[in-house]
Amino acid sequence: MRDMPNIERDNLQAERSMLDQQINAAIPQSQPAEAAAAAKQTMDGYNAALSTELSAAEAQIDAFMARIKQKMATTLSPVISPRLDTSSISGFTLI
Repeated sequence: MRDMPNIERDNLQAERSMLDQQINAAIPQSQPAEAAAAAKQTMDGYNAALSTELSAAEAQIDAFMARIKQKMATTLSPVISPRLDTSSISGFTLI
């Protein structure tokens, strides 16, 4: 019986073969060069944006530190006062 022709089985095998070909044709093939170029472009964009953000943050920090230094210079400036040795001044009395 196995050797007898089976038209239904042959048709199913042919249909499956055609479906397999369609499925295999629809699967995208890997393209490593294009993937590497896309990854590089993405990372370059990310690094550029990160650099821009870091530069802006650095400018803000510099401005903030300048304000702190200015405030400290006005509030913590040293006061120079002469030291008096009262033992050598005549006519000076301590109260």
